[in-house]
Amino acid sequence: MKKMTPRDKIKHFGIKSLTNEELLAVIIQTGTKEKSVYEVADCLYEKLSRLSELNELTIEELIELEGISYAKASIILASIELGKRIRAEHTKKISIDNAYDLYQFIREDIEYEKQENLIVISINIKGEIIRKDRIYIGTLNMISLSIKEVFRPIIKLNAYAMMIAHNHPSGDPKPSIQDNEFTEKIIEASKLMNIRFIDHLIIGRNQFFSYKHQKTFKV
Repeated sequence: MKKMTPRDKIKHFGIKSLTNEELLAVIIQTGTKEKSVYEVADCLYEKLSRLSELNELTIEELIELEGISYAKASIILASIELGKRIRAEHTKKISIDNAYDLYQFIREDIEYEKQENLIVISINIKGEIIRKDRIYIGTLNMISLSIKEVFRPIIKLNAYAMMIAHNHPSGDPKPSIQDNEFTEKIIEASKLMNIRFIDHLIIGRNQFFSYKHQKTFKV
């Protein structure tokens, strides 16, 4: 029996039936004289320790792979960027009072970073996310980050509310003493500026801690 191609699987079972390698093969479209499109897709996938690393590859890194031309690399990056823009359009539908929704919205940005990163999310009076800003830290001590740096994008956007999230490279989202002190300072500053503070999430590996709920959620 002839093996079904990714296009056949899409036709009969839908796009979600495809494996990660098959999705890449559909995007890449063609192989080379030496390798089929599936082999090229497998080589690309094997280069990644996780699928989200595609988001980090440059066009120069992609074209170093056998079978990936500049044109194919451009299609891959365009597909990723389109996905980001579609995702951005859905941010208004997120329930800002739901810690899990916020975790899903933010996790891809920082969950696997090797150094601590802080994301600041600005929210308008309608409860819609205006923008998220990444503030790079590069240290395990949150206190080293200026409170002014955190509030700069919020004030600039005249936001009504805010939330923050940062990652623990260790994978354990349990808050440290420094995290607690930093959060207290942010809460006090938000009160002084009449900005609603929604939550501070600490992102670990497939789990997160919510200061609002004072508990760790495993996902």
